[in-house]
Amino acid sequence: VTLPVCTVSGINGAVSSINESSSVSVEGTASSSLATRGCAAATNDSAPSRLRILIVDDAKLNRKLLRKLLEFEGHDCHDAENGQVAVDIVHRSMEGDEAATFDTILMDYEMPVMDGPTAAQTIRNQWGDATPLIVGITGNMLPEDVSYFRSCGADAVLPKPLKMASLRALWVERGMLKIDTTTASPPQNVIRACSKEAPGDGTHAPTNQRPPSILRTMAFP
Repeated sequence: VTLPVCTVSGINGAVSSINESSSVSVEGTASSSLATRGCAAATNDSAPSRLRILIVDDAKLNRKLLRKLLEFEGHDCHDAENGQVAVDIVHRSMEGDEAATFDTILMDYEMPVMDGPTAAQTIRNQWGDATPLIVGITGNMLPEDVSYFRSCGADAVLPKPLKMASLRALWVERGMLKIDTTTASPPQNVIRACSKEAPGDGTHAPTNQRPPSILRTMAFP
């Protein structure tokens, strides 16, 4: 399955539930003790192969699938159903042990209670330079929507649907992840397990029914 192509910080790649990427400079107010957290650049030699990721999306199926795909690659994933929950989770993680902070927040644009741009701005205002990498994820690829997400504090915006290779490329380009040329596609049982979950009643879909849109548009690897 393939996705639309976009440019991620100078890297060409297709993406799925995220927006096109670009960086944004935001002056922070965090203390120096927190300044080493978040998305500080590292060399590929010193970069980890495992990241702690917060997935923020109001669609349960989207969260489930993305979490399974990222956990398959060895990452530690947590999720939130809206922006307010994400703000609270990030606050608790930043106030606690450094080992519990997130490396990346994957933030959907449109959500109830608090949308992605508002959540990104709130987190950025609270933590400044210590803020984890915020990657906006949305199908709203109009220039004004992308610019607005960036102006609210998203470091990168990738379009839906998300291609895992593009997300990896973003991490590698920022020195956050070791380059791994051996990463395999997720096993089919992971994809089947997600595709059987119909949004709502949890019943299994008929075998001749097309899978949910996120499965049709997600690209592997």
